[in-house]
Amino acid sequence: PLVWSQLHTTGGVTASFPGASRYRSDLDDYRTQTWFTQSKNERRITWTQPHLDPRGMGVVVSARRTLANEDGDFLGVATVDLSLQAIVDAHLQRKPWVERYLVLDDQGRYVVSSDDAPAKKTALPSPTLHPRLVEAARTGTPGSEALMVDGNAVLAAWAPLTATGWTLV
Repeated sequence: PLVWSQLHTTGGVTASFPGASRYRSDLDDYRTQTWFTQSKNERRITWTQPHLDPRGMGVVVSARRTLANEDGDFLGVATVDLSLQAIVDAHLQRKPWVERYLVLDDQGRYVVSSDDAPAKKTALPSPTLHPRLVEAARTGTPGSEALMVDGNAVLAAWAPLTATGWTLV
């Protein structure tokens, strides 16, 4: 599922794998972009909301981690971009007893579902979610409950995915 792996330094140097022959000019000075400047004070892995890859790789999520020296001086950011399509294909395949899987972030926002085809998307979905599921994702507690969804009674079960801060429903 790895699409890109990159190192971005405070000096303006980027190393990317796989390599790209040209970067878009609006992406060239990442040092002024919010994701880079916010990373200065973060000392943990953070995950983004799904977004369209600017280099045409479909819908991706990014994980980033601050790079610092022994004195704690900010040196840059390491990032990886993961394909949501690969995540759906590898981990969200339906079982006979499961109608649909959902993945929500730590704020209860939609990340992806087993119904998605993220590789084909040109816009990001923003479905309305049951308030109980949003609450569960925000608190990070596992559970299950009978819920009314679109006029139908469904049994929903959820559990946190601690490495990402997401919740699998």
